[in-house]
Amino acid sequence: MRCFAALLLAFLASDIASAQIFVSPQGKDSDRGTAAHPALMLQHALELSRRSQQHKIVLAEGTYRLTQPRHLTSADAGLIMTAAVGAHPIISGAVRIREWHEIDAAHHLWSARVLDVFWIPSAIRGSCTSMACALGIPARGSRPAH
Repeated sequence: MRCFAALLLAFLASDIASAQIFVSPQGKDSDRGTAAHPALMLQHALELSRRSQQHKIVLAEGTYRLTQPRHLTSADAGLIMTAAVGAHPIISGAVRIREWHEIDAAHHLWSARVLDVFWIPSAIRGSCTSMACALGIPARGSRPAH
């Protein structure tokens, strides 16, 4: 009887593991998204989930960078994204900005070249044409509005 219970438990555990899509920064999108062969990108995991009707995506430790918004549809109803046991994954659309240089020491203004970023300041603050304007930093020689 113990042998049967152990076999049943092993079968159920393997069935539960196979009903999940695994993602890892060390994975490959040519892989099937299994625990042994995880997918790399969240978008690929979503596609695998939709095709297989497996609505649990397990994320390994690491940072998952989004380069565009992810659109969920009714096919994703019941979708669960969860961290693997002990993992603390990060899903981020942020872009790391490097190589800052000071442009105005008196006003503590810094600048950096930013590539591959879609920025529409007018959508944030009226007719602004710069990041400084959108953030409320007055232009040189101007007075802040009261």
